[in-house]
Amino acid sequence: MVAAGRRAASASKSFSGRRAALEELREIEYERRFRNAPRGTFKNLIFAAIGPKPKIVLRGAVNNDAEIVQNAENCLVYSDPLSAHGLTWRQMVTW
Repeated sequence: MVAAGRRAASASKSFSGRRAALEELREIEYERRFRNAPRGTFKNLIFAAIGPKPKIVLRGAVNNDAEIVQNAENCLVYSDPLSAHGLTWRQMVTW
């Protein structure tokens, strides 16, 4: 019984280590793929609606000017500046 508990604890540590390594590989792959991303200003990352979904209208198609006209209080809008390599999963989780 004690050995089974040790194995379970060891497997849990091993899994968390593997998970961290996999997340790091994903970050590296993401950065590699998007190194030559389009230039310009980042806009309109709107997600995580809780309750009624937001009503979003496009005010200007050329500049991608979007506006939330209803239910803005029910969603998250990422408005922090982006680094040169874009938004990584780790940055979003920290946010």
